[in-house]
Amino acid sequence: MFSPTGRPLHKGAGYIADYYVFFPGVASGFTDHFSLAAGLSLIPGLGFGDQILSLAPRLSVYESDDLALSVGTLYMSVAGEGTGGMAFVVGTKGPPDRSFTFGVGLSYTADKGEKIEFAEHPVIVFGGNIRLSDSTALVSENWLITGQGLGLSNQPLAIALRFFGENLAVDLGTIIIGEILKEGFPIPWLSFAYHFGKR
Repeated sequence: MFSPTGRPLHKGAGYIADYYVFFPGVASGFTDHFSLAAGLSLIPGLGFGDQILSLAPRLSVYESDDLALSVGTLYMSVAGEGTGGMAFVVGTKGPPDRSFTFGVGLSYTADKGEKIEFAEHPVIVFGGNIRLSDSTALVSENWLITGQGLGLSNQPLAIALRFFGENLAVDLGTIIIGEILKEGFPIPWLSFAYHFGKR
């Protein structure tokens, strides 16, 4: 839904994505093994220099018909608030119509003039997708934040129905956090992606 899979973007392939309307981005494959995603928030009321900038280079280290493995990092910068992100490794097993993805990431922060500091404990991401018809699929993405004393009721679990055509895909779903659900509602999820170039 948001995190990358182990499959690479091949040279000439790419997509334009938007999450919650205010968080657009674009990604492109520069070679069959290296891709770069970039985003800039469009939060109303904030100046250009105060928006959130993100960059996410990713390198494919293994790819077959049934298994793909990639490494990369997410870098985020907020003007006046320093930088941070996550280094990760992610693998995907199975064909595109029915696959499982598992990843491990280590977050980091870097205040101005300071060295990069990595977290002591990793974040685990797992999910997958199952194609239901020619134009729909069920997708899921779940996060386990370790080392913070968070129980399962505080971990984000997400599920969405994906509607897609030849180039456009739209995800409508929900993020379920048990402690928030106790207040009476889950967090809605909305995103879309337009694919271009080589597929």
